Amino acid sequence: MEKEIYILLTNTGTLLARSIQLCTGEQFCHVSIAFDSELREVYSFGRKDQANPWIGGFVQEDVRGPLFQNSPCRIYKLKIDEQAFLSIREQISGFMQDEEKYRYNFLGIFAVWFGVPWQRNNHYFCSQFVNSVLQNANVNIINKQPTLTKPADFMEARLELVYQGSIHAYIGTLYRTRRRKQFRTA
Repeated sequence: MEKEIYILLTNTGTLLARSIQLCTGEQFCHVSIAFDSELREVYSFGRKDQANPWIGGFVQEDVRGPLFQNSPCRIYKLKIDEQAFLSIREQISGFMQDEEKYRYNFLGIFAVWFGVPWQRNNHYFCSQFVNSVLQNANVNIINKQPTLTKPADFMEARLELVYQGSIHAYIGTLYRTRRRKQFRTA
């Protein structure tokens, strides 16, 4: 049975995001993986403290929160088999259980810009994390080592684009659609 996961590309406009965007020349500088189209279960590597971009690691992201307010985004759907889906779920659970041991791979960001694969134990940047989880589940949509994966690589992968625009506009559309359905069944 096929399952769906979602790949979310964003640009929060933070200082770090603008710095990455300046170096890459790409519109989107952050990537996350989600288990639902409503983006309630979204995971990545990013800032753990909203006030301090230098404290980063594995995070469950709240795309409805202030960090993502007015963020441009692209949302892609990826159909995978149940075994791959369960593998990804299991990997995410492992990250959640040992969340404190994982750190953001700031040095890895610089290495990827120079084309140098540099794996550091328990350190990931966002695109490295998402591609690692996918490849570990035998979902090979990007033909690169995870340590060399950039957010823009996901735009070139064979994924189904389901939305492009403001993340809050997307969430607003979901809310309005759900309310209409509730109204019709009442």
